Amino acid sequence: MRKKNPVLEEEILTVSARLMRERGIGSFSLRSLSSELGISLGNLYTYYSSKDLILISILERKSDILVRMVSQINVTTLEEYIKALSDAFKMQYTSETGPMMASIGHHDREAVRKMNRVLEALDVVISDALQDYGVTEDSLFKAAFIRRNIFDSIRGNLDMDKTLELLVSALR
Repeated sequence: MRKKNPVLEEEILTVSARLMRERGIGSFSLRSLSSELGISLGNLYTYYSSKDLILISILERKSDILVRMVSQINVTTLEEYIKALSDAFKMQYTSETGPMMASIGHHDREAVRKMNRVLEALDVVISDALQDYGVTEDSLFKAAFIRRNIFDSIRGNLDMDKTLELLVSALR
């Protein structure tokens, strides 16, 4: 098996994100990506075997940044934390992110598993931080449902501010 070139892998993700932004996710294909990169489709398949896996990798990258940002939030009140959390989400999950998440095919089990791991990692970081702000177990249970709605808001490009307001009220 050939060794993967990390520079090419990064370029694949960067060019993929640009093509999706410019042409739309529906027009994005591995064939158009390989053509844009000037590499063979077979070479591209050694890095990513599906469009969904490219989408997941882009979302994982955004989520890794988000997890770091969320872990570094240092404020004194729960309301300040929720506001900082909202700002962090908005920085990483832009208007293009929702369509990316929505277009991940549910038939691709590997992509769905990876997306769930991304969401679970964020959920753990947020839950731990909420406990640091004195949120009770009962409130965390109620908030878990609303945290899922945050991800649904991203996926559907819904009003995240309204969703975050619901989260704050559930935590009280």
